[in-house]
Amino acid sequence: MKKPEILYLPIDGNEISYMLYNGGGPTVILLHATGFVPWLWHPIARTLSSHYRVIVPNLSDHPGESPEAGGISWQILAKDMALLCETLRIERPF
Repeated sequence: MKKPEILYLPIDGNEISYMLYNGGGPTVILLHATGFVPWLWHPIARTLSSHYRVIVPNLSDHPGESPEAGGISWQILAKDMALLCETLRIERPF
């Protein structure tokens, strides 16, 4: 069973973890709802990694506002995912 590397990336003063399935081919980014964990993508990511480089950011422990205050905003998550792509030099992810 292929397991991902767990990596950490400094993004905008925070550290975001992500799972990397370093297969060949173009990059696929799999996102999950903030109430879930990235490991839900593991069976699919493992299969895709035979043809793609798969990245699964961990949005469930994203630093930011507390759940009691409404959680992290979608705008911040979108900005951080754009910064993740820029930092990892991903130009056209699937």
